[in-house]
Amino acid sequence: MKDFKKAAKLLLKRNGFWLTLTLVFVIIVSFFTANSRIENYTNNYAYALVGLEKTAKEESFSNDYNFEKSLKLIKEKYPDKLPKDLFAEYDNYYKKAMKVYANTADMDLKDQAYYYLNDYKDIRYTDEKVDIYNYMSSYGGIEQGKIILGKQLAASFFTPLIFSLVLGFLFTSMEHFTPFYEFTRMLPWSKTQNYLFKIGLGLLLTSLAYVINMGFGILMWKTSYLSNLLTTNGFWSDILLGLGRNAMFYIVVIGLGTVAGNIFGHLGMMIIGLGGPKLLVENYVMLRSIVGLDVTNRDFVFILDDKVRDTVFYPLYLPAEGLDYSKPLMMAGFLFFTIIIFVLGLFWANTSKAERSGMLILKKSVSNFAFFMAVVTTLSVFGQIIDNFYDIPNFINIPICAVMGFIFYRLYKILFNIKIGV
Repeated sequence: MKDFKKAAKLLLKRNGFWLTLTLVFVIIVSFFTANSRIENYTNNYAYALVGLEKTAKEESFSNDYNFEKSLKLIKEKYPDKLPKDLFAEYDNYYKKAMKVYANTADMDLKDQAYYYLNDYKDIRYTDEKVDIYNYMSSYGGIEQGKIILGKQLAASFFTPLIFSLVLGFLFTSMEHFTPFYEFTRMLPWSKTQNYLFKIGLGLLLTSLAYVINMGFGILMWKTSYLSNLLTTNGFWSDILLGLGRNAMFYIVVIGLGTVAGNIFGHLGMMIIGLGGPKLLVENYVMLRSIVGLDVTNRDFVFILDDKVRDTVFYPLYLPAEGLDYSKPLMMAGFLFFTIIIFVLGLFWANTSKAERSGMLILKKSVSNFAFFMAVVTTLSVFGQIIDNFYDIPNFINIPICAVMGFIFYRLYKILFNIKIGV
């Protein structure tokens, strides 16, 4: 415990400025994200409610998504906030609008009723989803007209992942830009302890950033025009899922960072790691497309995809999918992936050579694989761009890509054998 405190003090002293700056940035981004969601929900609720009331009273009201007009009208009726008993009134309007839709001979009014009945249904009667495009469907997090606070907060919780990402880089690959990496190898604790200290301190800091971010989000929603329509159903499960996702992502960043000799190598390992086997499949598909060969769903590379899709093992095939907070099953699979990266990180932390500090990848064996992936992925993306934006015959496209493949090979050969930093 004494060593952990010393390590924490050392890391915070070295990285405190950048961590504070990143936290401020995360809070600012979270503020604008939450504010945007609140504004969208307010506009959409106003539009649906005003349109339904006008329809029930058989008054004409355009369904051209004029949010400004709707918001003005609803705030004239409810100046402060939408009331808690809002739906007692509007459920009656819904019944009246249903009668209007069924009985009116005015086709314009019938069309108006059709849209606003469906809009209100999507907000109020979430178990009666209708087969029609609705602007609310892209937001979700609504239950019987109530806005689920936990899901609204979770939707903005991608921003703490930024903090976890920056923290993971500062604690691993960024150390190679200064003599600090060499200094850490002389500290009076083992490489294993150093690795675990960084994970432990990082989890505390990322959890703190998450809680601060959550606090600002709650404050904004609780003081909004929609605050009376909030519900805390499932609040803690949503919050804990987000906290778990944040923690797992940080461990992945740290684990992959232990084998990176600089920030660019770390970025590459993140792409390879979160892309998983799916990245190889996508490269295969794009390369076949470049040479004019079609790929069908029955191709052998899609066999694994078909077998693991919608299962807990899918994040092992495409780890990035496990970061989706709305899919607990995927997050459970991401936990398996996190454990694998944690173990690999522990191994790399103990076996990486200090002599390769500053190079893209510290371990030679990992460097060879990363080199292969860098060349193939860059060539695949380049070829796909050429194929999509330029109508070039295959007999010309193939030689161009072959030349570019050689250029990428030579370029990465240089990059993987030079040192960046001190």
